[in-house]
Amino acid sequence: MGSRFPTRRKAAERCISPASPPWIWSPANSSTGTFEQQFLKCFSNLDEALEAAGLTRDDVVKCTVFLTDMRDFPAMNKLYAQQFQAPYPARSCFSVTGLPMGAKVEVEMIAHRGEQ
Repeated sequence: MGSRFPTRRKAAERCISPASPPWIWSPANSSTGTFEQQFLKCFSNLDEALEAAGLTRDDVVKCTVFLTDMRDFPAMNKLYAQQFQAPYPARSCFSVTGLPMGAKVEVEMIAHRGEQ
């Protein structure tokens, strides 16, 4: 079965997952869900991309989160902390004017493939 994330690129020993708005590969447009639902859908989509590359969240070294409303930052911060175990990947968070299809959040990950 082919990857559902064909835009994933490999560079050297890194796997760069695509940015993941919450509606990518979901059965219906999930951008109408709550912020929390959209955030968790982003991670579900990214988990699929990581798995397709033979990686896990333990391999993630950096995340970038894009929010359309910084009032969602406390909820994002709480949910984000539940997605990883120590040592935690670096993280950046930016406020943006808008995201495609009305999404409230988008998450991008960079994962490192270790020695094999």
